[in-house]
Amino acid sequence: MTAATGIVRHSKVFDKVAEGRTLNEVKYLMAYTAATADNGDDFVIDLADFGGSTFMGAMAVRHTTSNSVVVVEEITTTVSGTEVTITIGGSTANKLRAVKLFYR
Repeated sequence: MTAATGIVRHSKVFDKVAEGRTLNEVKYLMAYTAATADNGDDFVIDLADFGGSTFMGAMAVRHTTSNSVVVVEEITTTVSGTEVTITIGGSTANKLRAVKLFYR
């Protein structure tokens, strides 16, 4: 298991709301690893640490060239309560990975 190197401050996104409907609040955060992360490595983020209780989805990228060329990467997520385990996909070793998690 690798550790997330850092987590960028979370923000809130609001759904567009039709008249008379309830506003749905969606939060997100960005987590990133060191440039030594390999495919198959994983790390855990507890959404409760960021005021969340429900995981909604995730997107991920990897840096093929440090801080320059970025490509979409598939990840696998496993959820237990408020803890989300992110497993890095792809077939490249020793690259920085960034993951954007959406939650409520």
